[in-house]
Amino acid sequence: MAAFSVVGSNVVFRNLLLTDSHADYAPIRTSSSNVSILKSTFTYNSGIQAGVLYIFQDTSMSSSILVDGSKFTHNRTPGQGGAIYHFHQSETKDNNIIQNSIFDSNSASGEGFDIDYTIFSNGTGGALSLYGGSMSIRKCVFDSNIALNAGGAIFSQGTKVYIDHSSFSDNISHEGGAIYSIASWYNLTDSPHNDNQGSNGSTFLCRNSTVDIQAVDTITNNGYYCPVQDCIFSTTPSHNFICPPQISSGYKNNTPFSTISFYVIGLSFFLLSLLF
Repeated sequence: MAAFSVVGSNVVFRNLLLTDSHADYAPIRTSSSNVSILKSTFTYNSGIQAGVLYIFQDTSMSSSILVDGSKFTHNRTPGQGGAIYHFHQSETKDNNIIQNSIFDSNSASGEGFDIDYTIFSNGTGGALSLYGGSMSIRKCVFDSNIALNAGGAIFSQGTKVYIDHSSFSDNISHEGGAIYSIASWYNLTDSPHNDNQGSNGSTFLCRNSTVDIQAVDTITNNGYYCPVQDCIFSTTPSHNFICPPQISSGYKNNTPFSTISFYVIGLSFFLLSLLF
């Protein structure tokens, strides 16, 4: 059972400290509700589906999620979303916001994906796993999150994702060290990526998505990977941006992201399992 289950309600969690909570779905499970999580801390929690927060939104009721000024560290799941799993039945614009928050050392460790790496069942989104609807991410820090399969920090499918002034550092996954996008739309504004690792796309792996990048600094394609060239990119300021179709970006400090790296990931998941 979840520590908190919210259905069709308006709820505010303020200054909540949740530690060592373990549940079938997630320690906090919400369905068709308006939920605010403010100035709260979540550490060493786990769930079969999500490490901390499982959000379900359908089209029959108005619902929203606000996470503000909160910290998620060392949470884990074998499923999708080391910290947060969000599912919406449509691709409409929702009032879902995650801001001023830190996601550090969360993990999604389960195995399972198809041979073309386009349908994932587990091990996606070391911090966030997003399906449908939309999510605005503002002034957040994603550091040292791990997903075994895809999206070291964020995995999205069929989602509108707005990322503004957020940083991504030292996140790790096989596909998309920082972000994995399939059939999604992204707006990235001044959100730097540093030292993320992925054997296929250390920064961003893109499948059938539209990506709008806005940055003050020069925009380069380092760390981006578009395996079948089915993504549309636009950049501001204007730049001749081409997402590479070949695997050429799985490097960190000139060292290939290799079998050794995945041995370290596997060992990390094993050591984490001993804590629960």
